[in-house]
Amino acid sequence: MALAAGSGLKDFGEIFHDDRTMTSLPFLDFLERWRDPLLAVLDWSECSEISHAYLRHLSFSSYGQQPLIDIKHNAWGVLRPLWQFPHDEPLLMTALKESQSTFIQLKRENLADQVISYIIAMQSGIWHSRITTADVPDKLMGKPLETRLVKRLCGLFVRAEALTDEFLSDYPHRVTLSYEQAFADGVLSPEAANRLGGAIGQEVHCVTLPLRPNAVAKREAISNYDEVCEIAASVTSVNSTPI
Repeated sequence: MALAAGSGLKDFGEIFHDDRTMTSLPFLDFLERWRDPLLAVLDWSECSEISHAYLRHLSFSSYGQQPLIDIKHNAWGVLRPLWQFPHDEPLLMTALKESQSTFIQLKRENLADQVISYIIAMQSGIWHSRITTADVPDKLMGKPLETRLVKRLCGLFVRAEALTDEFLSDYPHRVTLSYEQAFADGVLSPEAANRLGGAIGQEVHCVTLPLRPNAVAKREAISNYDEVCEIAASVTSVNSTPI
């Protein structure tokens, strides 16, 4: 959203979202109109074909602008056929590479805060708007997070990010930004804007965003914040050790 607001790209949002109001051209709508929707998500060749067809559809619907899509780590599996290894490159990512698309990776420096935000979003049902400490559900506020859940989520986030890094390790059209450094008071930072503009070949302006990062005081929201930080550090350390 920040990139589209400051550059005039055509923003299609989270294309795989099950809430189809989140994007003007949801993949699920495109899938339903496909000649054989079931085969399109099961057969390798058909998955590859619908991946390329959907990207062409997005490009055509951008009316001369560059299409911008948002894909979360846990959404790549929407197009994953039978007989494909779980750690194999998603076919839509392959299609994006073949079209020389630019990948913008937005990473979080603070894994503990990322997991806490995720759990609060799951419990509150608030994902796409600015929330404050007052929005934290009573069942969470001032209480400890379950350590097993924290460890599991930390592992999922770290491994998903590492796998994406592996897929894009030798891909030239790639920009990696820190979530914490890319925004300041709800505005895209000048450094981030310059890097993004250089990557997509057009100027990106630092504009105020309609949706800002949440303002939850996480140390106040949960009672075991330090323990969550220790778990995050431990999981990061284990998963960053070379094999």
